[in-house]
Amino acid sequence: MPLYDRDGPLFPGLVERLEATPRRGPLIVMRDRPDRREKVHLPYKGDYFRHLYRRLADQAGLPRDLYFMGFRHGGLTELGDAQGTDQELMSLGGHKSRQMLTIYTRTTRTQAASAARKRRAMRAE
Repeated sequence: MPLYDRDGPLFPGLVERLEATPRRGPLIVMRDRPDRREKVHLPYKGDYFRHLYRRLADQAGLPRDLYFMGFRHGGLTELGDAQGTDQELMSLGGHKSRQMLTIYTRTTRTQAASAARKRRAMRAE
């Protein structure tokens, strides 16, 4: 995912947080402490990250039925509301097919209203 364009950071808060994150290896998402056996910082394992996310989500007061994957769904749905093209949605979400894209995006009232406005504008021509 690109973090910058010609106008600067696309996600200033994320860029600020990443710049403040210690570099422990080639991946950004590394464990906070070195592995006991390996003596180096290793990438998070899926189960570890799931528990870490839940702890942080609970501390932030997020609902228990909100999962980390929901942020991906929400971000792509927001882009759909902003009239992002399927190609843009697929690029940002890392999807290779429109079929997969439909799993990660939700149709919304905003999108329906936009479609109705476009239809009305076309009929007025």
